[in-house]
Amino acid sequence: MTPDVLGGVYLRVMKRSAVLLALLLVAVTAGCGSSTKVSVSGGVIHIGRGVQTSSLTKSVVDITKGTGAAVVHSRLGRPANVNRAHGLTCSWYRAEQRDSSIDGLAFCFGPKQRVARIMFSVHL
Repeated sequence: MTPDVLGGVYLRVMKRSAVLLALLLVAVTAGCGSSTKVSVSGGVIHIGRGVQTSSLTKSVVDITKGTGAAVVHSRLGRPANVNRAHGLTCSWYRAEQRDSSIDGLAFCFGPKQRVARIMFSVHL
């Protein structure tokens, strides 16, 4: 190969690598942002200001649909309340988010003791 061809190949490879690196950084940043803004202490789930309520019904401190009840209880501790309805058992935990009316999160378990639904509650 001539030096011109090698230079062109090198530039294409470097451009592709730069694009892949940029995409990877965006993906990592997006994933990390949501998980680090929610924490648990003193029996309360603390939700950061930038966390959207829609994300809370999908994942909270790495608890998602399908997570076992034992994992939920070991990460969050004893729930403030437990309700049973429509074939689900829901463990409710206190939650707070500054400048928000959110006051709780519930993790509802199906018959196999796995999270089937995550809900949030608000005060009026």
